[in-house]
Amino acid sequence: MSRVISQIEIAGNYAQWVNVQNLPSLSYTCWNCNTVVSSDQGYRLAIPSALYNDTPDYLKAGIYICHRCGYPTFLLNGIQVPGIPYGKSFEHVPEVVNNIYNEARNCYQADAFTAVMLLCRKILMHIGVEQGAEENKTFQYYIEYLEDHNLITATSTSWVDKIRQMGNRATHDLTQSTEKEAKIILNFTAMLLTTTYEYPAMGEELDQ
Repeated sequence: MSRVISQIEIAGNYAQWVNVQNLPSLSYTCWNCNTVVSSDQGYRLAIPSALYNDTPDYLKAGIYICHRCGYPTFLLNGIQVPGIPYGKSFEHVPEVVNNIYNEARNCYQADAFTAVMLLCRKILMHIGVEQGAEENKTFQYYIEYLEDHNLITATSTSWVDKIRQMGNRATHDLTQSTEKEAKIILNFTAMLLTTTYEYPAMGEELDQ
């Protein structure tokens, strides 16, 4: 039985998909809401008859609609477009910080690794100020502040010098950041968001 598809909110209004078709059910992670869904609703891809016997997996292809958020995803033989943003999602991170973090995740997905470095650098500086650091200081100052005030876990201190060097290089040098560097700073940022926002909020929920 097909699930009811969510409407998409656009500028405060709700839009509904028209002439949705039944498709072979496929499970995937929605790029928009980061939910694992099993969808059988969307828009079918007309497959050439020559592919029916040679590559039956191609029969499970089309634009699938997420029944949770209503956003579309194109699936074809293991290919997913848009892909899944790298990194975990959060529930308790302040909206302005979360928006920049998700922007960094989307940049990673688009192979814009230098942009990832700059956005995460901005997040780390913002967290430092929010936790009591002075404004308009260097990136190195904020990293050291987070470390000195135990906002960076003891097991992660080996990352600190790498993060400091990468952040400064991305800002001041005319060089492109690598995928590895972008992944490291995204993981580091996610760790800091978890310890700064997620864990305290989860603790408050347990006390209720």
